[in-house]
Amino acid sequence: MIASLAWFPVALVLAGQSSVPALTQRRPPPVDTLIDVGGQRLHFRVWAGPGQVTVVFQAGGGCTLSCWATVPSLVAESSSVRVVAYERAGLGQSEVGPITLTPEAELDQLVTALRRMLRRVSEGR
Repeated sequence: MIASLAWFPVALVLAGQSSVPALTQRRPPPVDTLIDVGGQRLHFRVWAGPGQVTVVFQAGGGCTLSCWATVPSLVAESSSVRVVAYERAGLGQSEVGPITLTPEAELDQLVTALRRMLRRVSEGR
């Protein structure tokens, strides 16, 4: 199952509570950030949301954030969720990782980065 993540675009949903947004209110533009995952940095684009749910977009097959086009921003604008899209190691603005990066290691990088990013959000940074 993990290996299939490398070949198809995937949206992961982290469970939480959400409230219905006021869809007439515009959100601030997304924030681009690089998060260190142990000696290399991964590129994330984050659309802030008032809810407790985070939707994560990962482009597979060697794609960058541009492969998702406007999908993450449309999800952000039409819901109360926080939306996160990221570029895997060596793609887009993310730094190149180890040549022997396995799907399991890639998943570990994502989990580490999400924890660090969510900690920043909860601390207001």
